[in-house]
Amino acid sequence: MSTWSNTGMSEVHVGERHVLWAPVRNRSAQGKRALVCCPQFGVSANVYLGIDNNSQFVPAYMEVPRRFASLGYPVVAADMGPNYTGWGNDTSRARVLEAWQFVQARLGAASDKMLLWGISMGATTALSYASQNESLVAALAAEIPAVDLRDIYNNNRNGHAADIATGYGSAANFLAQASTHSPAEVEYSEINGHLWYGVTDPICIAARTEALAARVPGIEVSQLPGAHVGNQVNPDDVVAFLTAAA
Repeated sequence: MSTWSNTGMSEVHVGERHVLWAPVRNRSAQGKRALVCCPQFGVSANVYLGIDNNSQFVPAYMEVPRRFASLGYPVVAADMGPNYTGWGNDTSRARVLEAWQFVQARLGAASDKMLLWGISMGATTALSYASQNESLVAALAAEIPAVDLRDIYNNNRNGHAADIATGYGSAANFLAQASTHSPAEVEYSEINGHLWYGVTDPICIAARTEALAARVPGIEVSQLPGAHVGNQVNPDDVVAFLTAAA
């Protein structure tokens, strides 16, 4: 189950981190589809190494990429923009592509399609990217996904209205772009996705996730018993879903 990991500042953008996992024991990642991991609000890609203690979700972050890499697949996590406040904006969308290109260059990952994994705001980034690049996404998995940014903003859920405005440069910019960036509002043809959501989540409202799944072909959902709390999903379930499309 062991994997090799490396963390450091990316050459792509000054001050932003990329974390890589590669198979060991003579396994090669060459030509295999990579998993791109998108962090939650306010934490760096270091959370995937378990060294960002600001996150309650550290075990979930660590276990999914580690287990996926242990099966022989390449994995990359990235900050997805400065200050970890992307909320699916254009910068975070671009960073997903750049992270994928980074793992291709470093580990020889396949260039046809990627897999995506995100928690909370990381799910926003993954879903927002997928809305514009469906042909490049083989599968997308997410836990407690923030799918309806307008709802979170309008109701200032967990105080995130200001954070979302910051991510988009201003409140006016967010409101002008919500229809093209918030997963609850953008158009999809079909997404091979699985979303695990908390039935009593006060931030990422369960009904919003259920509505997205009902609207978008290919997305399946599973309920988690708690609120906006990570580490509830079984990492093996996530990995099994992802490897089916790897």
